[in-house]
Amino acid sequence: MLALAGFTLFDFLLSLPALSFPDIGAYDKHVAEIVPTLPKSGVVGYWNDQDGTPAEQQEYYLLQYALAPRVVVKSLAQQFVVATVHSAQSRVPGANLELVHDFETGLKVFRQKTK
Repeated sequence: MLALAGFTLFDFLLSLPALSFPDIGAYDKHVAEIVPTLPKSGVVGYWNDQDGTPAEQQEYYLLQYALAPRVVVKSLAQQFVVATVHSAQSRVPGANLELVHDFETGLKVFRQKTK
C-alpha cells in the first residue's frame, strides 16, 4: 500500500508542468524603456489585455516592483496608464486616453486627453 501511494505521488509530481520563475532583471530592462515617459512619482494606471489570468497578475506585480516609487493601480482613470498588450487586436478601453508611446514590445503608455 505504501509503495502504491509513493508511486502515485511520484507520478503526480511528474505530471506537473515545469515550475518557472520570472527573470526579474530581464523584466526590469524590458520596463526601463517606459520610465522616461512617466512622472517620477505618483500614481500610474495599469491595464492588461489578459485581465484576470495568472500571467496578468504576475505582470502586474512585476510592473509595480519595476516602476517603484510610483504606485501602480489597475485603473484607466489615472493621468498616465501603462498597458501590457499581448495581441495586436487588443484595444485599451476608454475614449479619453491618447497614446503617448507604443514601445512595440507589448508595452504602451497612454495619458488622459486634455480638454
